[in-house]
Amino acid sequence: MKNIVIVMIVAVLASVATVMISKSIGISGEAWIGGAVGGAVSGFLAVKLANKTSDE
Repeated sequence: MKNIVIVMIVAVLASVATVMISKSIGISGEAWIGGAVGGAVSGFLAVKLANKTSDE
């Protein structure tokens, strides 16, 4: 359960950071960018946490 919460929090933070960065460089109205980055980060982190848990 702890790993799921960590993955969700990191995905949200990555999405928000992506949207803020894209708006600061002039890209606006592209909500899919934040979602795509959040999904990619959460998938990567979930795999890393799953590997770490299975190694222990």
